[in-house]
Amino acid sequence: YSSLKVSDSGKSGLIGRATIPIVALRTIQNGLQIEYKGVVMYADIELNEGNGRILIGTVPKIGIDIQTSVRTAVRVAESLTGISFSKTDVLLTIRASQDVDVVDGQSAGAAITVALVAALTEHSLNEGVYITGTINDDLAVGAVGGIPYKALAAAENGSKRFIVPRGQSVVVVYEPKVRELSPGKTITTYERKVVGLDEYLAEKGYSVIVEDVETIEEALYKFFT
Repeated sequence: YSSLKVSDSGKSGLIGRATIPIVALRTIQNGLQIEYKGVVMYADIELNEGNGRILIGTVPKIGIDIQTSVRTAVRVAESLTGISFSKTDVLLTIRASQDVDVVDGQSAGAAITVALVAALTEHSLNEGVYITGTINDDLAVGAVGGIPYKALAAAENGSKRFIVPRGQSVVVVYEPKVRELSPGKTITTYERKVVGLDEYLAEKGYSVIVEDVETIEEALYKFFT
């Protein structure tokens, strides 16, 4: 990984760009029931000569948590590459489909950090690799919720490798069980099941390599090698 480290000595700014898929969780109100569904969006990173500004735009509305997450991602990218953003403006645009009303949360922090490092070092990202997880100042990739839904959305979108925070490659899912109470009357209950995420995706018809990582440096290997 040390081969990725570069210096901005003598430069007044940097120009680079990268795009990475991110996965999020949608809440769907169905009568009195709430359903969850994963959704794939795209984060576009553009780096331009500037004054260290962080500019965030989304096709849907934007929340506070994602702004905090991007600032952390910038600090981590600086630490990883040794490059200062003091003379670089970061423009992040998140593109989502029309059925996503609000973009928020910190679960895209790890993905945004990967995209920042890729833009800084001019490295291409491996296709079909997805990641979910927060990013912390100590380089740790933090736990997130809704992983089965996010992984399924990624698989449906062509993911071949799905990276999760350490310890989250085993998930809890709830399988519907329909029981007949009497002729014409049924009841649906949900049975709790602990399963490996790769096994869960295989049951849905997808072959995806699932790997967990503890730090963003581990994740970068998956995207760059």
